[in-house]
Amino acid sequence: MNRFYIILLIAITTPLIVVANDKPSKEQLNQVSGNKAIKPCDTADTCYKQGITLLTLNKQQEAITAFNLAIKYRADFADAYFSKAILLAELGKWPEAITAFDFVIKYQPDNAEVYYLKGAGLVDLGKYQEALGVLDLAIKYNPKSADAYYTKAVALINLSKWSEAIGSLDLVTKYKRDFADAYSSKAFASINLNQFQDALDSINLAIKYKVDATQYHKKGMILGELSKWQEAIEAYDLAIKYKPDFAEAYYSKGVALGKIEKWREAIEAYDLAIKYKPDFTSAITIKNIILKEMSDKL
Repeated sequence: MNRFYIILLIAITTPLIVVANDKPSKEQLNQVSGNKAIKPCDTADTCYKQGITLLTLNKQQEAITAFNLAIKYRADFADAYFSKAILLAELGKWPEAITAFDFVIKYQPDNAEVYYLKGAGLVDLGKYQEALGVLDLAIKYNPKSADAYYTKAVALINLSKWSEAIGSLDLVTKYKRDFADAYSSKAFASINLNQFQDALDSINLAIKYKVDATQYHKKGMILGELSKWQEAIEAYDLAIKYKPDFAEAYYSKGVALGKIEKWREAIEAYDLAIKYKPDFTSAITIKNIILKEMSDKL
């Protein structure tokens, strides 16, 4: 998987970590950002605040050390475990982050956000079945969490549980109507159930809330499944409008043009696909087949 979840984690949790009472003072910032040695902390609170200061300055490893000291002085310091977990996740150390989240859960067993973040980590690790159980707990404690339902849907899609994924995605958009990625994911699940009209309806909603090349390309492919080739070509043209070097969109356009026997235009589309992706084997192969057939007819 990509780094989507890490970005999401940081976006969600930054306000939770650096709360008003924990904002570092100017003196603290000057101390750790300069060449002066950092004063040793000797209590849970001072170590935690030192970790927050280091976090503010993007000194991640030092911040983790400070949070570990805070935990040493107070074993049930949930906020320190939480902040440590977020930093570990940002560093891609998911197993360690999940262990830290487990300690937060130990001391805050009804914290929906922590279950959600742990579930996102398990998804990132490819532990989809385990993630489902954790995400269900996130939903238990916050039944309106669009993010938890979406992450659950991602796990279900990776397990090829298409109908269940759609059910979860419907709950995402119930609580967050403009969640474009949820509509796009629903379209993908619908395609796998051969429900192409439903997929088209979903991708149109995705485009309504998030206009980009990828969504138009997906729309073109769905229209192709419905044999609506001219409409598919129009969708590919919009994909190309938003991403002029989109090799896959040119290739798909070439396929659609071939379906309506516009061979010269198809060759032009394949040429552009190859221009932006010189090793595009499929485009090269199909273009050569078309050229040979055209030559044989002469």
